[in-house]
Amino acid sequence: MQEDDIQQLQQENAALREENATLHALVAELRARVQQLEDRLSKTSQNSHLPPSSDRFARQPKTKSLRQKSGKQPGGQVDHPGTTLSQTTTPDQIIVHEVHMCATCQQDLREEASLRVERRQVWDVPPKRLVVIEHQAEQKYCPHCQQITTATFPDGIVAPVQYGPALCTIGVYLVQAQFLPYERACETMQDVLGPAMTVGTLKAAVARCAKELHPVQSQIKQALESSPVLHVDKTGLYVMGKRFWLHTTVTPTLTYYAVHPKRGGEALVCIGLLTSYAGGAVHDGWGAYWQFLCEHALCNVHHLRELLFVQQQEGQAWASNLSALLLSMKEAVILTRKSGDPEHGD
Repeated sequence: MQEDDIQQLQQENAALREENATLHALVAELRARVQQLEDRLSKTSQNSHLPPSSDRFARQPKTKSLRQKSGKQPGGQVDHPGTTLSQTTTPDQIIVHEVHMCATCQQDLREEASLRVERRQVWDVPPKRLVVIEHQAEQKYCPHCQQITTATFPDGIVAPVQYGPALCTIGVYLVQAQFLPYERACETMQDVLGPAMTVGTLKAAVARCAKELHPVQSQIKQALESSPVLHVDKTGLYVMGKRFWLHTTVTPTLTYYAVHPKRGGEALVCIGLLTSYAGGAVHDGWGAYWQFLCEHALCNVHHLRELLFVQQQEGQAWASNLSALLLSMKEAVILTRKSGDPEHGD
């Protein structure tokens, strides 16, 4: 073989080695990308921070619940107060069932005195019937000054016919507490109570209620701003068919809701609770929360979900061990608080 041929083969070999190295790097990059896509498809609300609304329609593999066995028997517990009905001494209606004839010999017993009465009470709601309260304002003529004086109606009595505060309160409750759409709330009130309230009337009642509660809302917000620890979160909802976000700020005793069209920092700045907050904010690690200068703590429920993903998708045993450790720490805190230890209870 001539020297030129040998040199050509060496050059071809070097080119092939370089191409092989490039292909190896490309394969490694594609494998990493495929793994990322598979991980993304494998994430659900059970093993990540994703909300339930993001779960795909395809059937997901059954995952083990993050809840641990409490050791309690099913049903009501021994120390549970219960809600059993008790007879009242002032029933609204009494129906006496008389004995007219002896069940054995058919003797007439209508004139005989009763030996005793067995009482049974039924708690029920009356048939739908509104209480219509008519307010009449008198007008009187004064013989001294020849003027006519008209009595003053109570506050809020402004129309010839109107809905009362109790009825409006029920409508506001159905919409705001039970999350019924306005039309369904009006339909429910008509079916159960009788009157046909329009959506516009119910919206006006909600607006009046919100105005009355504005001072309370301000007090809740001030109390949250001074709380040492807060939990913040958000969830999606639709307002008139458009995507909005419900931002929540809570403690064990207080809850503040704020609806905003944005999910991130713009909404949080507009709400204003975290802008000057100096305590600890517990959250799911959403990037918008980190812009605020308060202390930060990540929610352990989300830690458990992420660890479950690592355990299921990556097969890492340490993730299961760390989950067990977090749960045992939680149980230890609960037991310490129940014991009333003032030094370690918090």
